[in-house]
Amino acid sequence: MKNGTKRIITDNLILRKFKEDDYQEMYDNWASNANVANNAGWPVHKKIESTKKLVKMWVDEYKNENVFNWIITLKDSNKAIGSITVVSKDLNNRVCEIGYNIGEDFWNKGYGTEAIKNVIKYLFSLNIFDVITAACFDDNIASKRVLEKNNFTKEGLLRNRVIINSQKKSLLQFSIVKEEL
Repeated sequence: MKNGTKRIITDNLILRKFKEDDYQEMYDNWASNANVANNAGWPVHKKIESTKKLVKMWVDEYKNENVFNWIITLKDSNKAIGSITVVSKDLNNRVCEIGYNIGEDFWNKGYGTEAIKNVIKYLFSLNIFDVITAACFDDNIASKRVLEKNNFTKEGLLRNRVIINSQKKSLLQFSIVKEEL
């Protein structure tokens, strides 16, 4: 099955595979930002070496034809502003989960909504997924809105599911089924 990360061009964005030299912009624009990291549920990158190592791992993973991991760049400047990836997939049940990050300097500009819209279209077009899920912290109103704008339906609240900086946080679980696209 040859699917994987294909270049997606939208009105304002280019979603493409990571390249090893993307680590600097990733570090500068979102990985080293505590607000982005806390909203995403991963530790902030305190050293650029962490980002460099992660990007190299991701580039190596593209050898697997069913890896879906895009860097989000602005079409007009090629500036890297975030990422979107399939964080888990269950091919037997035709379900996958997406995760995404947008650098704080690029929040509230519609880029997350645009990226997700085009990624879910692509994923459904492959005819290997019938359901796409996503989760966000219940206090992340912007991420909740991004999912709702893309016709995701809230399925439930997973209470006190994650501990971030010694605080218990609840997750909102969302999904979209192919017929709702």
